[in-house]
Amino acid sequence: MSALEVRGAAADAPDRPARRLGAFGLLLVAVLGAGLGVGALVGPVTPPGAPAAPAAHDGDHPAPDHG
Repeated sequence: MSALEVRGAAADAPDRPARRLGAFGLLLVAVLGAGLGVGALVGPVTPPGAPAAPAAHDGDHPAPDHG
């Protein structure tokens, strides 16, 4: 059996679990990378019900009297 025959036989073989797992891994990395890219473009997201920005400081307050 020549090297070309061996390659042809391997190419005709059904997908092996390692090949499927490798494809799944590449897909997972691509999806996570896309998510990180979108997150970097959008910026931090404010949770529902939270104030959009911290309240401005309204001046000095007297220290509480713990007497």
